[in-house]
Amino acid sequence: MRMRSSGFRRAGGAEGAVLVHVAVAIIGLLAFCALVVDYGTMWVSRRQAQNAADAAALAGAISLAYDNPSDFDRARMMAKKVGESNKVLGGTLSITQGTGNGGTATDDISFMSPTFTNQCPPGFATANDTCVRVNVYRKAGNNPLPVFFAPLFGRSEQGVQATATALIASGNATNCMRPFGLPDKWDEWDPATNGAEYETQTGFPDPSGLTTNWDPDYWVPQPSNGQLSAYSARFTGADYEADTYTAPSPTSAGTSYRVYAPNSRTFCCDYGKQMKMTIGYQGNTNGAFFQPLRVLCNGGNCYRDAIGGCDGETRVIGGNVDTENGSMNGPTSSGVSDLVAKDPAAQWYPAGTGFGNGLQCPSYAGCVYSSASGAINTSPRIVPVPVMNIDTFMQNPTGQSSITIQNLMGLFIEGTQGSGANLVVVARIVPAPGFLAGCPAGVATCTVTGPAAFLTTVLLVR
Repeated sequence: MRMRSSGFRRAGGAEGAVLVHVAVAIIGLLAFCALVVDYGTMWVSRRQAQNAADAAALAGAISLAYDNPSDFDRARMMAKKVGESNKVLGGTLSITQGTGNGGTATDDISFMSPTFTNQCPPGFATANDTCVRVNVYRKAGNNPLPVFFAPLFGRSEQGVQATATALIASGNATNCMRPFGLPDKWDEWDPATNGAEYETQTGFPDPSGLTTNWDPDYWVPQPSNGQLSAYSARFTGADYEADTYTAPSPTSAGTSYRVYAPNSRTFCCDYGKQMKMTIGYQGNTNGAFFQPLRVLCNGGNCYRDAIGGCDGETRVIGGNVDTENGSMNGPTSSGVSDLVAKDPAAQWYPAGTGFGNGLQCPSYAGCVYSSASGAINTSPRIVPVPVMNIDTFMQNPTGQSSITIQNLMGLFIEGTQGSGANLVVVARIVPAPGFLAGCPAGVATCTVTGPAAFLTTVLLVR
């Protein structure tokens, strides 16, 4: 007998199972899309936010390093302006500027130094360095990042943030050294002062009160054989005493020139001092002469070129450089003219001078300003020159020799006066750009303490 079909499907039939699998796969694919697209968006934004933070921190640090080391409000303004000029996924950042110095880690812009509560990151800064930290956000709930697939899983927005810290540090090297060997500052003996003491102890006070007293006059060196040579007619007989020189070091400014107050980057002391430098030692120093130096090659043309532009050779404190033969009067005049022509609008202005573009000299110090560049203390006429040990040089002030670079000092070259044997190079003492480099072979330490450090470098450290 033939059985009829009951018309019912068997339990466990396969029809409709594919739909369930597709639904589960779609959920997985959507989750994967949320991971790839939305999480990827966050990481792209994170990189862009870090770029913005880096640029903002560097802008604030450069403003402090070269515009005005005490104008923290301007540094904040520059950090905010540069940071917000960087877009994050097409959106504009909003950085709270704040006011004043210092600050906390939660502030969008804050500063760190030995004089503030917050300190620079350990392992990077010395006791005199300053750091600028900038936090950048696109916050959830306030200018959030877009999301595309995450709302399917209950997340409607996301944010991103980044932090950068820039260090304003003292450099020890340059690749633009000019061939002017300048004698360092010294303590001068004066037998007529308070029982015959050095003028750094009882001499003429510096207006800032932050540097050694100094009345530069005739230099009487102390030779190694103990016999004093008559470089000057001022001192005779029992009054013939030796001046004294102490080179700068990593822990002491010695008797050297300096442009910063101790434990800060506030201009002081020898900053802005005008130097009218004769060429070569001419029987007295008056604190202002230089010895022409041989840099990359020999001869007047090479010497002139070394004044007018960078030679690209890295030179570090502690290294050596040879002196030139001859006075080099003509090449000096021509080289200085070449250098001045690179920024003829640059001038020295008194303290507090404003320039109509939000810039002004510090209220307590003058500055170099160029209407061509609209910048303070950044002219190409600000050049590093080597500072030599006056004790060593004065043992042979007229012959060719090799000098050790005791320091690298910044000079703003104003021009020349006179001609021929009466030529004088006029300059002012200022900081100069530099960088950090390894010590020369055989030299254990090649940095100097903050107050005596003229070269400034800005580095991202975090």
